[in-house]
Amino acid sequence: MQYFYLYRHIILTVVLFALITAISLTFRQQIEMVNIILIHLLPVIVIALRGDIRTTFITTTISILLLALYIPPTLSLIVHEMIYIWSFIIFYIVGYIITIQAKLIHLNSMKEILYHTLSHDLKTPLSSIMGNSLL
Repeated sequence: MQYFYLYRHIILTVVLFALITAISLTFRQQIEMVNIILIHLLPVIVIALRGDIRTTFITTTISILLLALYIPPTLSLIVHEMIYIWSFIIFYIVGYIITIQAKLIHLNSMKEILYHTLSHDLKTPLSSIMGNSLL
């Protein structure tokens, strides 16, 4: 159970990749390529919310490699259309921006907790001092 807690984001990502690949392969005739690309962005967003740039980069790379199942010529890492290369670049940019934002939110929440704690810790002695000085 402890390992699950430590690796829950990795497990979630693997499950997402498996689910996304299954859905995309099953419905690739009905789903347009742009939608398949957007679906493959989901694991990138989920991992980027953790705020770890290295994990986001790895997840983005895996997501792009899985797109080789759908982009012509299929099962190849050769891309002939520039639109797909732009999609790959956007994957990395989105992952980077979300990771930075997650780090900033985490940092701001830590600052807020620190301010509240210090404020509370200082109010108690100051209230005692003020109360004793009035006597």
